[in-house]
Amino acid sequence: MGDSVRVAIRPHDLLVVADGVSGQNTFEALVNVVEYQGREFAVGVTTSTGQNLFVHAEQAPRVGDTVI
Repeated sequence: MGDSVRVAIRPHDLLVVADGVSGQNTFEALVNVVEYQGREFAVGVTTSTGQNLFVHAEQAPRVGDTVI
C-alpha cells in the first residue's frame, strides 16, 4: 500500500472513439494537433489535468475539438 507506479502506454494503444461513446477506460481531451499519416491521423491532445498525449484516430478531428 502507498507504493507509486509508473505506466508506459504506446500512442497506438490510445485512440479517439466515435461521438457518444464513453465509459470505462475513456477520458476527454482537447485536440491541439492533427497530422495525416496515411491510413490514420496522429493527434496531439491535452487532458483536463494538463497531460499532453499523442493518440491516433481513423477520422480527423479538428483542432479545438474535445474528443474521447
